[in-house]
Amino acid sequence: MYKSIGGDIGKYSLTSMYNYLYSIRSLLKSKNYQIFKHERVAHYSTIKLKQINLTRDNKRYLFEQFFFAYKLMNNLKSITEQNNDIKIPLVQLAGIALYYASYSLVNCFNYIHNKTIQKNHTKTCRTFNCYCEILSFPFNLTGKYVDGSCAKFDKVHGREEYPDSFNYENQALRNRSLDRFDYKSAILAYLKGTHRFYWENSHQLKDAKKEIRNLGLSNFRSTRAREVRDRFFNIIHDTNYLSCLFRLRGKVNYRDSIFSLYELKPEDGYNSCEKAILLPNIMLEILKYFSLDVESYFIRKLYQNKFYEKMLVDIIEKTSIYNLEFPKFQRNLFYSD
Repeated sequence: MYKSIGGDIGKYSLTSMYNYLYSIRSLLKSKNYQIFKHERVAHYSTIKLKQINLTRDNKRYLFEQFFFAYKLMNNLKSITEQNNDIKIPLVQLAGIALYYASYSLVNCFNYIHNKTIQKNHTKTCRTFNCYCEILSFPFNLTGKYVDGSCAKFDKVHGREEYPDSFNYENQALRNRSLDRFDYKSAILAYLKGTHRFYWENSHQLKDAKKEIRNLGLSNFRSTRAREVRDRFFNIIHDTNYLSCLFRLRGKVNYRDSIFSLYELKPEDGYNSCEKAILLPNIMLEILKYFSLDVESYFIRKLYQNKFYEKMLVDIIEKTSIYNLEFPKFQRNLFYSD
């Protein structure tokens, strides 16, 4: 058996993924799909939204994106229904399904604002940053390596953002239960860490180092060198929900992580095995809530337009032989008889 050389995945990567998603789940205001949908529709009804008119091409693009998201949601649901010994190796596919389903939903969300198709992940995330604030907390959180305070939001459990005593590894990774944990700090820490990961692995950092070397400098300590660094650093967009899922997708898609999934044992540290079993389930749950949030906003933007309802009916009819639960799930919540 191939022995993983990238110890991180077995040590804490799976656990940090689970803790990030669990923290999102814990901070959602409602813990019921029907109530959550009702609250989001009511919230968007209080906001003055510019109505959108859809052309044939607009409808085709939105249909494709929603259909792709629903198909991946069904794939993820199938993984959650497997036995534990089968489910753990499938965590890789679950993470990929979560990311691409969320990516399609973000595409729909961005499209109804500017009717432009973003050509890659970076442009999609950058556009999402422009509009995501309107979504439900904590899907609307963004983070940056140098500033993760997000001070405009209230404290959680009376704690400051990133208190001095907060240590993600000691307070989160080793815990079997996350009850009474500072979920908001955990999310912000993951956003901040993701932003740092992107920066430290970016060509912008390499270009910054090259430029200061050309200036005869060896580090970023001088004022002149920091100005160069900051100029390149500011090119990196703030991280958001989709950014974190892209990083998560990368973690589960590396060769080392694939083989490490087969090596997980209950006695492994950081509760990795236990949380690997739970990962697909929490992924599906988060995806359902994110889908309902985007769809609630989408429906309010359409006003009296019946496109979304007709689209759901059409997808259900065209895929009847596959008996897909999604979009039946959405139809039953938004248009129950």
